[in-house]
Order: sequence, then C-alpha cells, then structure tokens
Amino acid sequence: MLKLHRTECHDAFSQSWRQGRFCDLVVRVDGCRFPVHRLVVAQSSSYMDRLFEAGMADSTAEVIDIPEMQASVFEAILTCLYEGSSKVNSVLLLPIVRAAARLQVGAMLRVAVAAAESALAPANVLEAWDTAERCSLPSLEEAAKAYALRHFQTLSRTDSFHQCTLEQLRALLSDDLLSAPEDQIFLAIGQWARTADIVESVARSLYEYVRFPHLTGPFVSSVVMQEPLLRSLEGRDLLARIYQQHVHNVPGARPRVGLNRLYIFGGSSHSSQSPMETIRCCADGALELVNDDDFLLNHAEPGTPFVSRSPAVAAVGMKLYLLSGSGSEGQGGTGLWIYDPRRRRWSQGPDCPTVHTLAASAAALDGKLYVAGNYTTSPAVRWHPSSGSCAVSMFDPVSCEWHNVASLAMARGAAGMAAFQGMLWIVGGQCERRLSSVEAYDPVEGQWKKMAPLRTARCGAAVAAFAGKLWAIGGEDENEGTLRSVEVYDPAQGEWCPGAPLRRAREGAAAVVVGDCMYITGGKCLVSTHPKQYTKLNDIDRLCLPDALETYAVEESVWKNVGCSPSRNVGIHTEPQRRDYHTMATL
Repeated sequence: MLKLHRTECHDAFSQSWRQGRFCDLVVRVDGCRFPVHRLVVAQSSSYMDRLFEAGMADSTAEVIDIPEMQASVFEAILTCLYEGSSKVNSVLLLPIVRAAARLQVGAMLRVAVAAAESALAPANVLEAWDTAERCSLPSLEEAAKAYALRHFQTLSRTDSFHQCTLEQLRALLSDDLLSAPEDQIFLAIGQWARTADIVESVARSLYEYVRFPHLTGPFVSSVVMQEPLLRSLEGRDLLARIYQQHVHNVPGARPRVGLNRLYIFGGSSHSSQSPMETIRCCADGALELVNDDDFLLNHAEPGTPFVSRSPAVAAVGMKLYLLSGSGSEGQGGTGLWIYDPRRRRWSQGPDCPTVHTLAASAAALDGKLYVAGNYTTSPAVRWHPSSGSCAVSMFDPVSCEWHNVASLAMARGAAGMAAFQGMLWIVGGQCERRLSSVEAYDPVEGQWKKMAPLRTARCGAAVAAFAGKLWAIGGEDENEGTLRSVEVYDPAQGEWCPGAPLRRAREGAAAVVVGDCMYITGGKCLVSTHPKQYTKLNDIDRLCLPDALETYAVEESVWKNVGCSPSRNVGIHTEPQRRDYHTMATL
C-alpha cells in the first residue's frame, strides 16, 4: 500500500476523477487514455507543471503522450495522487519509483522509495541499486547496497547475479562489510566473470579483492590454483603480488567485519554496568563471540561512549546510533554517538534536545533515527516510573540535525518501539501504571494514531517487527510479575493475538531480527515475591520461520536456546554477561 497525506481535496477530486467530471486533459500512456484534471497533475508533478508553463504545443493540447512508461504504473501514481493511497503489486514498486522520479512527483517518490526499501530481495536488489543510481536516490542506493552486502551468498546463486555491473561488483568486493566466507566470494567472482562481457584482464583483476590468507589450504590447491583466469602467467603474477602484500600486513589481510552481527549494548549486571559485546550470526544459525577490541565500550581510550543501563540504539543505514542511557546517579543522557563499522570508530553527534535517554526507545524509519518516551529526571530527583514523557525527537543523518516531531498521546517510559509497515510503533511502557496503550506514527501525516491495545499491559517488553507482524515479547505486568507471554499484532486482523510463549519469563530483554530468525537476549526474571528478588539472565533464544510460510502459525512456533557445542571452541551457549535493560542492534 502506497499512502500519501490525505486531505478533503482528495475526496472532492477523487469523486470527480472517478466520474470523469471536469477533466480537461487526457494523458496517453502505453496505448491507454487517462482523463485527468490539469490542475491536479500540475500541483503534484513538477514535470507536468513546467510542461504546461513552457508555452509549447503540449501546454494547451487536449491529449499529451508520455512514452516509455507502463500504463499500470501511471495508473497507480494517479490513484495515489487522487485518492491518497494505492494498492500495488511489489513487482511495480521499482517502475513506480522510476516513473515518480521522471515525473518529479515528490510526495509519491518518497513513499515509493520507502516501500521499495522494505521490499528488497535477492531477485530485485540489483535493479533497485541501478534505479537508485540513475534517479539519484541516495537512500535507496544505500539500502540496496547494504542488502546486497548482507545477502551476498544468496544473491550470488540467483539468476539475477549476472545483471550485476562491474562497478557494483567492485563496490561489494572491496567493502569490509561484505558478509560471506572468502571461498564463496572467490567462487562468485568466477561465476560472474564467465557470463560477463568483459576482457580477461579486467575479470582477473577482481580477484585482487579476495582475502587469500583466510582461504584454507585445500581450497587454494584444489580450486584457486585450478581457476582458468589464474593459471596463466599473468594470473600467477597476480597471486604472487597479492600474497606479498598480505605478508606485509596490508588492510586486506584482516578478516572482513561483515554484517549479520548482534551488537549488545549496556544494561545492568551483577557487576554493576555491562560493556558492549559483539556476536556474529554464523551461516548455520549458531552464534560466535567476536573479540573486536576496536569496538569495545567503557574502556579508557578517548573517543568511545560510556554505555550503561537503558541505552537507546538503532541502526540507520550502515551505521549504529547510540544514546548512552542512565549513569550511576540515575540520570538520563542526551549525547549521541555514531559507530561506523567500516572505519571501526565512534564519533560524537549533536545532543538530543528534548529526550533524555533514561528508559527511552529508539528505532529507524525512512533513513532517520527516532527517539521517544522516557522517564523524566531533574538534578534533584532521580527517575521515577510515574514520570513518563510524551516527547519525540528525530535525527536526520543527512543534515546531522535533530528535529521535534508530534508528541505521543500518552506519556510513557520503558516502552518498546519498532518500525512496522511504514510507520513507527510504540508499545506498552509505564507511567504511574503499566500500559496496554499502543500508538503508531505516520511520517506522511506527521501524527501519532491510537492503535489496538495490548491484551496484557506490560512495560520492559522487547518489541520487534518479524514475519510481517509486530511482536511484544515478555515484560512486566501490573502486578510486577515478569511475563512469558508474547503478543503478536496481525495487520490483517487489526488486533493483538497470542504468540509463542518464551521458554522463561523475561523483563528488560532485547530482541533483534536477523534474516529469518528473531533473537532475544538477557533480561531479568522474578524468582521471589517476599522478599522480592530477581535473577538476571544470560541465555539467548531464537525463533525461526518454518520453511512453509503459508502454513506459518505464530502460536505454534517454539523458542529455542541457541549456541554451538563448546567442544568446537567457536561458539557460545550463553551470552557472556547477565544483564537486563540493555539494547541490541544489528547491521
């Protein structure tokens, strides 16, 4: 569904358009005739407006032609302009993006780009990347490249991989974030080169991007040395030069950072504050602890943020954005830190002007960072659960500026927030009491809307969009008991339904989606009410989609503890530190 901001004018013009009343222009596209109102298309399309003002023949013509455009694409654009929304097949999204860019329909282009970014798949990501480059759409270009980096193994096995341009392939192979084993990267280069119409020397040069020291001996002897492009004298010289560079420890000798990592920030543990940990999701679904000293937080090196309880974190594009949470005195912070995984370095951004990050929620939507809902504090008063906030701030990475957006209808802290179906959803939380309230922010209309409430009021729940639904996982109920229950919002039904219960109750856990799996880590569980005692958790559970999505039932799925056998000495069975009210993100 493509949706624009709807006004009363939409209703009036839509009715006239459907009835064919007062139409003063016919636009002919792909052999189809579309009666329209000259005023409507001129107001919506800068291209049409200039066409009418140019004084040429088309300015006064009763019929104008738009060549090289599908009729179904133009009809979808017209429907959206007149009625405020249009249901379109995902196959038409990229043609609509190109048409909206060509006709310079700004409002339509923004929503179409957002929809195309959400619908990226191995079969269309290269087309999306090419569309973004031709239409100068940096947000779509970054999203398409990020998707290709993350799913390179799958992409390289599809029929569409041969459509990858030489420039695109070089951009992927040279990127430190490419998520694929080096042997798969080597094989993908050969596969692409055998179908590409390029000279042999150019194809051979692509192997310079392979990090040969990370290939196994058997693979080198049985595959690398047998590759036709490398068996020539020029190929042997290339291999000798590459290995010589690696001997001198050039940057290409180190492993790729890759994507598909879980970044776990802050929280409180038995040993006061917990540092950040990095965990990589392996191809077999196991988890591997990453010892990346450049990334660790809470150490003495200048230029790294201090992260403690209840940080707010979200990934926007190819970077992580962090507001560091509460300090030892229970005060929220406003400082913004930005992590660039390519440079493996943190930088400091401008302070958030309105939202303190004590029990605040963060999420990314349309290439921007949103921070909402928190416990308010003052120098004299530490946080209190009755002091929730309605404030919402948005950070634009392009302009590097914060902006205030519409406030929440209900103040809250310790809520869950996630982007879902082109809107920003904030779920549950606490302000004087546990909340069942759910609100959704529509960036087109710039307003929050009340949505169907949760069945069970809860705060400290983990919230994530997964498998076309929105999930509220665990949390604390009105009786201060920790919850095993999971609720799932199904947009087809417009209400919350029971989901697969957790293996154990969790409050203050964190959830993140990687591929076809959702992971949840940590949290705390109430073990005694008199006196009240909690135990902090350190296990990681995973919920995966079944192979047959058409038979998928959320209440029948099962959470499973994940990890490799310790004997392999590469995996972990539990998260290294017990913690709650931490945050997790993935790139």
